[in-house]
Amino acid sequence: MKKCSSSAVLALVFSCFCSIGSAQEGYIRFVENLENIVLQAHSYRIIIEAASLVQTNLSKLNVRRTVDPEHEAIYLQNGYDLNKDGLLNQLDGFESLDGEKFSPWNYYIETMPCGEKEPLYFEVRALGKDSMPVYLQKLLTLRDKPLRGITCVAPFKVYLTEKEASLTIDAADLIPGDVYDDCYQMVLPRDTLLTPLINKFSMEPWYNEYYKRTPDSTQQYFELNCSHIGSVIPISVFAWNKTGNFSRCVTKIEVLDSTGICPDPRPTIRLNDSLELILQKTFAQLQPTTHAKNLLSRGFSFAQFKNFKVRRSIRKANLAAWLQLGYDQNQDGQLNELDGFEVRQEGDFLLSPFLDSLLVFCTDFSDSLFIEVRGIDTMVTVGTQQWFKLFNPGLFVETHFGITKILTLKGGTQGKFLFEPLKVQEFLKSPCYTCNNGNGMPDVWGRKTLIPNMKRLDSAIDTFQQSIDLECCDAGRVLLLNIQARKDTLSPAIGSVIAYAEILDEKRLCPIDGCRAARRILGKVTSSTGALIAGMKVKIDRPKESSIEISTSAPTGLFDFWEFFG
Repeated sequence: MKKCSSSAVLALVFSCFCSIGSAQEGYIRFVENLENIVLQAHSYRIIIEAASLVQTNLSKLNVRRTVDPEHEAIYLQNGYDLNKDGLLNQLDGFESLDGEKFSPWNYYIETMPCGEKEPLYFEVRALGKDSMPVYLQKLLTLRDKPLRGITCVAPFKVYLTEKEASLTIDAADLIPGDVYDDCYQMVLPRDTLLTPLINKFSMEPWYNEYYKRTPDSTQQYFELNCSHIGSVIPISVFAWNKTGNFSRCVTKIEVLDSTGICPDPRPTIRLNDSLELILQKTFAQLQPTTHAKNLLSRGFSFAQFKNFKVRRSIRKANLAAWLQLGYDQNQDGQLNELDGFEVRQEGDFLLSPFLDSLLVFCTDFSDSLFIEVRGIDTMVTVGTQQWFKLFNPGLFVETHFGITKILTLKGGTQGKFLFEPLKVQEFLKSPCYTCNNGNGMPDVWGRKTLIPNMKRLDSAIDTFQQSIDLECCDAGRVLLLNIQARKDTLSPAIGSVIAYAEILDEKRLCPIDGCRAARRILGKVTSSTGALIAGMKVKIDRPKESSIEISTSAPTGLFDFWEFFG
């Protein structure tokens, strides 16, 4: 059954979305977000009701699904073996077709705890007005999913004693109880074959998920001593399964000196754990510099210092921008000790002078960067330093997350409902920048500009447009928008930002019944294995008008006739 032909799947898709003008007494079609509904059911370990899978005006919905042989034990354990013979057969409502076993018809189907990456074939059955059954079939292959969420002990307080002036914290100590993989059952006792116990844990200072980099799975311990007294350390704890999936929780470790064995701590400063985020946000501004004070964590001794200075490493191959900004004080074409730079003979980099602000350039991203910050007081100077990797997010832009747009008639038009469009520039607080694949010559910071465009978030067609036409149906709604940035109209998006616009009709330009339901035909074309097919021609024949033909988009395989019927 799983080896259905491409033509059959295509016919199924078109029967769902492109039946135009036919006289039907009832309809049944799968909902657009079908894969998300099934994945969500797997994540939360619930049943999937037939009514949530389809849109229909027919009655008596039932659904059944294929049963993987490896999961028959779960069906037996959940009571599907009605005659208690240890088998799942016709006597229990199961049916075998072409080597596949189907579950009994029911108003819901159950998700299997270990069903990731398995083809899931299911049928929905409805009764028409003439009591004849109508069937709808679908084949899905679920994606692998990470571990279920874990919970940390928070906060985790550590008391140093005379016998333990320093101690080691194990990552497993920061998670209460046992942790199991996401394959587990609703009934007790747990089946250990389906619910492997997680034994691998790791930890590191606050982990920045934004860059989608994999954390260090080998760091399982954290050493604490007197230098941590008075600090609250944010820690990310990770649980790992055998396939490399991980789940994370965050806690804080507070180190306390319960017996006074540690000497009075010197004033200290620490770099902010979210330093990459700070520098990235700074770089999105027109002037990519950030004050030295903003780079530091706000610890207990922060207020003791009157002044802060910062310096950084510079690759010798990246000195041109510093020369252009005027740091060559003696105008000899070099950056050396005479200009306040420290030349490191053992490496291919320099150290900048101590400055009030940190300068960031495109050449710094995807490179190792050394930062040293000093807190300067009349009596003492304290410093902190760190090498770290500055990851390149690709797109730099500052936007308004949301705006309010008042419907206004276009100037010079007699059309009653032709409104001023929603423009992408209304959301931008800065130009769209990139460090590569942009337009024109780079500026002194190495940035190139990109062309912004946007679309409605629910639009299946990814077209290049810098404005969105508004209509009376948008009045009183909050539109979700996808703002993208590209090199040109033919290039793929470098990055995207989600924003919203609240549309108001304060001038009361629209009549009460001025919003008509939009006629919309959309869908997707898939192969027999469920893969999306791009570049497929989709055609609508209209008896008294010309035909309409579009192609499915790449790489989504989606089509949408919104521009013809919207």
